[in-house]
Amino acid sequence: MVISSESATVLWASVPGQRYQVKYRQGYEGQEWLDVGTGVVTTGTTSQLQDDEPGDEGRRLYRVILVD
Repeated sequence: MVISSESATVLWASVPGQRYQVKYRQGYEGQEWLDVGTGVVTTGTTSQLQDDEPGDEGRRLYRVILVD
């Protein structure tokens, strides 16, 4: 992950042609996972998504899931 004061870029290993959804939440417990964007269809073995609104509430956790 690459983080700056204005964005966070999530990087992950991927399978070409598969669709992934990046999700985030604002803390460790009791928070719902929310989508970042609408999903990414990958073309290579490494993929990334930039979150231009990473929030200013401290910690933002990210996860990437494979979408069927």
